[in-house]
Amino acid sequence: MNSNSKMTSERDKRAQRRELILDCAMDLPHDQILLSTREAADVLSISAGLLKKSRMTHVLLNRTPPPHVALTSTTIRYRLSDITAWLESVLDEATRPTSAKPKPKTASRSTQGAQHHA
Repeated sequence: MNSNSKMTSERDKRAQRRELILDCAMDLPHDQILLSTREAADVLSISAGLLKKSRMTHVLLNRTPPPHVALTSTTIRYRLSDITAWLESVLDEATRPTSAKPKPKTASRSTQGAQHHA
C-alpha cells in the first residue's frame, strides 16, 4: 500500500467516524456531549496528536485551541458545543472578505531606515 492510498484510507475512516459522531449527537444538547481527543480531532479533520499537542502549546492552527475538560489527569474530553463553536469561528475568519481581515503592521520606509541606523 503506498502512502497516498494509506492517507486516503485514513481520511475515509476519519470521515466515517465524524459522521457517526454527528449522527449520534443529533438528539442531544451539544453542551452535554463529551468527545474523546480522537473524536474531537475527527470532527475538526485534524490528527489526534495535533489536538493533544495543542493542549500543551496552547496553539492550534495559529489560534487558541478549543477548551477541554480534564475528567482525570489522563481522561480528557471536549464538549461538542465547544468544538463546533471553535470550528465556526475558524471558518468565519477564513471566509471573511480580504478587505475585512486585519492587515499585518509593517514599518514605513522612514521608520525602517531610522531603526537600521540606530
